[in-house]
Amino acid sequence: MVRIRKLPSQTWRTFLANHVYDIAACDFFTVPTVTFRVLYVFIVLRHDRRQIVHFNVTTTPYAEWTSQQIINAFPYEEAPRFLLGDRDGIYGEYFQKRIKDMGIEEVLIAPRSP
Repeated sequence: MVRIRKLPSQTWRTFLANHVYDIAACDFFTVPTVTFRVLYVFIVLRHDRRQIVHFNVTTTPYAEWTSQQIINAFPYEEAPRFLLGDRDGIYGEYFQKRIKDMGIEEVLIAPRSP
């Protein structure tokens, strides 16, 4: 039996170098307050500029709020081609549908990666 060799796929570093102008990333982080409340900060970064495009703070994040933040981050058809994100439960089906309607392809990072 003859084995057919597949061409190796590009590495993650090569992908980033080829598509740096088409990539944005989003994530949540938490900030504890003096009164022991937890604030959730949503942040969107563009890789080509290496700058923060948008951020907002809430006490109760949910999919509809998060999808509105993506719209606020990329108005006037300035949306990137790829959006890097983690597998957080805050990004629900509504969020995934909204970014797909904007023409953005969601790229999820590996499970349990930092």
